[in-house]
Amino acid sequence: MFPGATVQIDLTGKIEDSADRVRVSRIILDSRETAAQELWNTNLSVNAYDYISLKALLTYNNVRYSEDIETIELPLVSNTAAGEFQVVKDPEIINGNTWYKVDTINYSTISSDGEGEFKNNILSVGDVLAYENTLYTIQEID
Repeated sequence: MFPGATVQIDLTGKIEDSADRVRVSRIILDSRETAAQELWNTNLSVNAYDYISLKALLTYNNVRYSEDIETIELPLVSNTAAGEFQVVKDPEIINGNTWYKVDTINYSTISSDGEGEFKNNILSVGDVLAYENTLYTIQEID
């Protein structure tokens, strides 16, 4: 109903962290049509629907709509931490996971403006390391 409106959608947990684009489908109603106005005022403006439920609701109420599908490039994510480590042993495959043994687990966080550093952080289980163009999740520390 409001061309040019911008919405922000949190995709955390909905797409892979490595995704560099998403496909967006927008459902567009004609605000000049009485059926669309009534459904908006009584239902859509106060309730949230997923894609399939919204299409079903519009069809059930005989509200015409169009769809606009677009692929959107996601912004690059900058590093928020930096550190150095050295792999001290050839990788091993254990239960389908690649295990690397590294010599150091200290790193520094980088402020959002890239200026300040907060040193001497310690990696924890669940943190992610970048090594040879691949991201690895820390599974175990000993």
